[in-house]
Amino acid sequence: MAKTRTYMDKYKFTAAENQRFARANFTKLVHTNARFEGVNTTLPQTKLLWTV
Repeated sequence: MAKTRTYMDKYKFTAAENQRFARANFTKLVHTNARFEGVNTTLPQTKLLWTV
């Protein structure tokens, strides 16, 4: 039987910190994927889409 490992949560974000972290990384992820698919966009343009 295999042992399962338990890892400590070294970041321990609050709900507000987690939302801020996710929002920042989601914008970068969308921008990176758009560039990969050949969509010519800049990071500021991508950020503008999420703030509107």
